[in-house]
Parts: sequence; C-alpha cells; structure tokens
Amino acid sequence: MNFPPPTPEQARVIWLAVTALAGAVIVAILAGIIWGFGQVLRLLSPVLWPLAVAEFSLTCLIRSWMSSSAGRAATAGDHLRVALAA
Repeated sequence: MNFPPPTPEQARVIWLAVTALAGAVIVAILAGIIWGFGQVLRLLSPVLWPLAVAEFSLTCLIRSWMSSSAGRAATAGDHLRVALAA
C-alpha cells in the first residue's frame, strides 16, 4: 500500500505535533526529576536536619575559636552566635 506524501500543510501540522510531543516529554521528565528529588529529601530529612544544625554549630564554634585565638577578643556577637547555635 503506497500512501501519497503529505501536503506541505499536513507536513507542517505533523511537525508541529511532533515538536509539541517532544516538549511535553521534556517537561514530564523534568517534573519527574523534581518529584524524585523531593521524595529523596522527604526520606532523608530526619538525617539531614540534625547534620545541618550540627554543621552550623560547629562552624560557629570554630569561627569563634579562630577569632579569639587570632589575637583579638571575641565580641558579644561571637558569643551570641555560639550561644544561638548551641
């Protein structure tokens, strides 16, 4: 069975449909990646939040220790930052 080739108007509509389908596939893949990332964060949040708080506290303590050991006295802001972090 031989089909005749599409007319220029039909070819334009076919390519428009193929392009729209490709765009929809790309959007669906991006949405799936974002959804998957959210699921991973939801699963790991009981571990990630304490680690983030510990890292922030340790950073504040190290900065306070470095500034006080560098020859200058720790300021009230340094002490406040360490107290809030702990």
